[in-house]
Amino acid sequence: MPCIVRNMDDEATIFMVDSNLQCESILPSEKAFMYKMKLEAMNRQGQQTDLTSVQSEQKLIRISSRKILAKQSGESGTQIFLNISLTELILYILVVDEKRIIFTPVLPDRK
Repeated sequence: MPCIVRNMDDEATIFMVDSNLQCESILPSEKAFMYKMKLEAMNRQGQQTDLTSVQSEQKLIRISSRKILAKQSGESGTQIFLNISLTELILYILVVDEKRIIFTPVLPDRK
């Protein structure tokens, strides 16, 4: 059977995360770790020196990976940051996943 084998480390991670984010019910911890994985993969891609890559264009106009991820997910950059911060709270994630406390990543308006 003919096939094409490609090295897609970061591309595969991004594709997997995008596919999994389409699920209807995602635990807050799953979402947090998926955002973290995707952001790390996007940042590694941004380090490439290949001038034909899409990331080089993003570098030229100085768009951060977090802003790109926020736009793709429909959430703010702050919400992305707060979701990812859950990954640092491993012991407490079960409490959020079990819905004993509600995690709503929204900052109050600053006036």
